Amino acid sequence: STPAFAVKEIQSNTMGDTKTGEYKPQENSYLNTIPGPALAQVFLETIRPFVEQQQQQAEAEAEAEAAIEMPKIVYLQAQRWGSGLPAPKSLVKSTVDICGTTYASEFNTLSMVFPRPTTTTSSIHCSEMDFVADDA
Repeated sequence: STPAFAVKEIQSNTMGDTKTGEYKPQENSYLNTIPGPALAQVFLETIRPFVEQQQQQAEAEAEAEAAIEMPKIVYLQAQRWGSGLPAPKSLVKSTVDICGTTYASEFNTLSMVFPRPTTTTSSIHCSEMDFVADDA
């Protein structure tokens, strides 16, 4: 997921009622049809180059008796986008306020951000890059 994509999803289905501010419970009818499949698809697209690289290495080493396959999703359940992973303010280029919560919509650095392997870093905008948290 990218910061811009997460903000778009949060804006389309906020965590609180936009008029009353009342918390909206997470409903399976939304979670299992919008964010779950979207995140699963992006995950598979992100790991595909690494799986293909492993297959090529196995073939080069004559160990390709069993094909290395993309993982099969056997269970899918998602959480709605929220503020569980706030980014350090020093890394945030722009933010969006949604129902009283501030979300990072773009980073000003490549720290915590990793380009997808199929695209060169110089050709993509920071709001289009994947990001991860560092537990260190």
